[in-house]
Amino acid sequence: MVRSSVAATDLREDGSTPQLLSAKQSAKQKATESNWGDRIVSYIPTEVIGSYQVVVSLALSGEGQNVAKHSPYTTDLQLLLFKIFWALTPAIAFFGVAVAMHLKNRPIWKTPKRWPWASMFIGGVAFPIWVACLPGTVFLRFSGFHPYYGAIAAVILALVLAKFAPLFKRA
Repeated sequence: MVRSSVAATDLREDGSTPQLLSAKQSAKQKATESNWGDRIVSYIPTEVIGSYQVVVSLALSGEGQNVAKHSPYTTDLQLLLFKIFWALTPAIAFFGVAVAMHLKNRPIWKTPKRWPWASMFIGGVAFPIWVACLPGTVFLRFSGFHPYYGAIAAVILALVLAKFAPLFKRA
């Protein structure tokens, strides 16, 4: 037997209780919610995302920073790491596609017209937006930056990608 409790704050203005979602509706809603972030992250090479998180974590532990006292991204090293990984993002996107095409016996090395320019550009735009959405982002070091700026930029980018990404072929 499935039990559910409804708090007084869950009641609608007319006093009725909200309708509970079925498992199928809940899964569909969850999939829709996760698609916003997935749209953005799908353009950033996985190697960049994983490496960035590991390297920044190692850099923090190597500096002996007390996370409770300081924002983890207040040092120049974290800013340098962000810039390095941002610069690497389009290059890694290129090499990922280039290797895949090479394995299909369709090398693209010498033909810039066949390079994945759209993926390289979108990855370069998506990476700083993804970083801006992370807790303790490197952007907190800049006065005037608020954490919700990253979320707003992510929603805008997701909307743009939803409309224009079908125009670009992805490898």
